[in-house]
Amino acid sequence: MEIELKFLLHENKIDQFKKLIENDMFRAVRKPTLVLSNAYFDTPDNDLRAFDMGLRTRCSEDKNGQGWSEQTVKLAGKDIGGLHQRPEHNVRLSDVPQTKCFADLTQFDPTIWPANFETEKLQRKLIKQFETVFSRNIWHITMPSGTLIECVLDEGYVESGENKTPICEIELELVKGNVADIFNLAQFLVVHLPLRFGTLSKAARGYMLVNDKTLESYNLEAINVEHDVTVEHGMIQMLSEGLKFVQHHEMVFVEQHSLKALRRTIDGFSQLIHILQLFSKVLPVASAEQLIKGFKHCRKTLSWVDIFYQFKQLTNRPTPYRNKIKDSESLSELLRRQMTHEEQMADASAFFQSPEYNLLILNLINWLTHKQWRTELSLNQISELNQPIRRISEQWLDKAWSKLKPQLLELKDVTQSSYIEKLYWPLATELLTGLCVGRLYDTEDWHSFRNPLVDLLIGCEELMLLNTLEKLVDENLATHPKLEVHKSWIASKQQSLLIAVSASTKNCCKLKPYW
Repeated sequence: MEIELKFLLHENKIDQFKKLIENDMFRAVRKPTLVLSNAYFDTPDNDLRAFDMGLRTRCSEDKNGQGWSEQTVKLAGKDIGGLHQRPEHNVRLSDVPQTKCFADLTQFDPTIWPANFETEKLQRKLIKQFETVFSRNIWHITMPSGTLIECVLDEGYVESGENKTPICEIELELVKGNVADIFNLAQFLVVHLPLRFGTLSKAARGYMLVNDKTLESYNLEAINVEHDVTVEHGMIQMLSEGLKFVQHHEMVFVEQHSLKALRRTIDGFSQLIHILQLFSKVLPVASAEQLIKGFKHCRKTLSWVDIFYQFKQLTNRPTPYRNKIKDSESLSELLRRQMTHEEQMADASAFFQSPEYNLLILNLINWLTHKQWRTELSLNQISELNQPIRRISEQWLDKAWSKLKPQLLELKDVTQSSYIEKLYWPLATELLTGLCVGRLYDTEDWHSFRNPLVDLLIGCEELMLLNTLEKLVDENLATHPKLEVHKSWIASKQQSLLIAVSASTKNCCKLKPYW
């Protein structure tokens, strides 16, 4: 089982990294630098990808011309954050370096393949998809405990046809000893270097290049927790999915400077906080509280994006307000002045490379990997973690609904849009709880319950958006009197939307819980 942590490094920090890893505090032995040429194979229909496999051939050569050729298959495994745990199998192809090798699935031990894997049929369909070429700097580091870790720095590129994307990444791989020492070394590195977790493999980046795809933002989705899963395993799955959502959108933001992606990252922080709070009764541990505190701080640090994202929604989303704003020079100019500055975007990018953020993510990955909460619990409490999650999920859903329904009843006849903000968080809490455990119940019943609440949430967001615009207009009337003519338009839109939201709230009051 390959166990490794991967980080992305900026090219201008390579010398700093080398000095850091080669200083006297480590027992680091420098190995010969290798030049690696890898070819990745799959069928035209990406059948291996469908099995979550990666197949490559590797030609390796050092500065003296010594090398070899081999093929490797990585099977489906576990990825938590930047920690990769995947079964890996190697077959030597040649004891001399070759410039071209073709993969051969039939040379691997046939017992490694999953059920329904048609080796010979897939072999006939294999084609080369893309290549990676990079130099590999290698250090063997012996930790004080005796654990041996291989630290590598890969510099090069992924290539498919005329398309290229750079490689500059650090990998820490356990050779022998305690996996906890990988985290100790990683903590040292993220404190002293501006790093980001590498959640995409070279193969994943290669497939994106082949298919000419870029990373895209998406909404929070329901977590597919199995009916018979235990409380403990359910929590690990939920937090792992939440972390994957955060890291995906962090990557989209850093690469594309997308406000939407940054806003989705904040949604991911809220989901992680919510999951940890859901489990707080069965997991009353200080380490969980520290994680909650850390993610709340992240959410607060980046909360400035909310207002700018709302303004962008006003002008970009196909709402009933877009044409009016587009046709009004004064409103358009007002919103243009509220757009984000490059300095703020750069600060957000830097935050995702900060020791504060990376230590938090590293702590969560370590916490999940080693089930560290067990050291803080009694035997009785640990036994509770082995209960079916379905038993506790109904308590969570009851609690969320008991907080939301009184708010729905109180606000169903409200006539002032400012009151709607009171509804937002109880509504969001109910929906977040449903995303965590709704799949444990009948899917149709869950959707019938959820969809009206989602519509209501969208209506509340629209009203809050108009309230923000109203406030902005009021704040700028003194210097831009032409904005006065838009106040009555905003008020009429607020009133129309409030009537719709009120009707939606009344309908939601009649919902029957699906659990």
